[in-house]
Amino acid sequence: FTSRRLTPRVVVEEVSQEAMVRSVGSGAGVTIVTATTASELNVQNVVYRRFVDPVPTVDVGIAWRRDDTSPILRSLLDIAAGIGDAMPG
Repeated sequence: FTSRRLTPRVVVEEVSQEAMVRSVGSGAGVTIVTATTASELNVQNVVYRRFVDPVPTVDVGIAWRRDDTSPILRSLLDIAAGIGDAMPG
């Protein structure tokens, strides 16, 4: 936003993407949602548009309790390590 001298003003904070989209439909402004949310929610008065290059990205991480020895957690961490940067643990 700073390269175009835009300063977003937060009008409403919602707890879910669905609630954000419904607020937009009620006139609260604009929001950014995942492509999945955009494809699943058909809300009256809301139009979805994809970003053009450069497409924004977001870093995602995993947090877990240090003493969790669950085999399911271990499997998840193994899968995540195979698709992302090496993870501690």
